[in-house]
Amino acid sequence: MTIEIQLFAGAAEAVGTNRVRLTDQDFSAVTAVGGAPDSLPRVAQVREALSAKYPELAELVSHSRFAVGSEFASDETVIAEAELALIPPVSGG
Repeated sequence: MTIEIQLFAGAAEAVGTNRVRLTDQDFSAVTAVGGAPDSLPRVAQVREALSAKYPELAELVSHSRFAVGSEFASDETVIAEAELALIPPVSGG
């Protein structure tokens, strides 16, 4: 499975692009989270794989949310879609 992650703001600046991809190979070293149907990754595994592949994003990823479609996803959400968005923390004024 290939998952494409859309990046915004500082995350996009850190890696020099607004989209990155994670493949099965990126998930091979990630801790399995039990019970995902058909071995589909969960958001927690995406978070871990993204941080491992792009260490410059690790801190930001730990404080960010992921969205699947137009909905925020918890770390337990099984990823059955091929596209996610990394939503960094925002503050208003």
